[in-house]
Amino acid sequence: MKKLFIITLFTFLIQCSLAQKYSIVGAWYWSDSTQAKSLFFDQDGGVSMHTGLNNNIIFEKQLRKGKWVFKNNTLLITWEQNNIERNIVKFIDRNILQLSLVVDKQNHKLKSSFIFKRIMDEEVIQDKIQ
Repeated sequence: MKKLFIITLFTFLIQCSLAQKYSIVGAWYWSDSTQAKSLFFDQDGGVSMHTGLNNNIIFEKQLRKGKWVFKNNTLLITWEQNNIERNIVKFIDRNILQLSLVVDKQNHKLKSSFIFKRIMDEEVIQDKIQ
């Protein structure tokens, strides 16, 4: 009985250590001096992305939509046009992540990296109040 308990505990600890620590679900924002990107990951696997000039309003007609799958720090996004985008995700902490687009799947060559910050609910709600 003691051996079974130790094996179960050991298995549980291994699974917990390999599990993803933070959730990608939610709203994320990146910007530089001229450009901005907003990503919205739904719980059900939907994703929306807006790319435009910094400090512009996000319009529905400018949203790019698709489906996402996140596993082992790899984010696969299938956009509505059926093109698939592969990204490597590295969480800096629970509210900051680095998203790197992979262009060469065999050599894991990265095209570009962006540091996104999580948009907190209070900020989103506050922006909607007039």
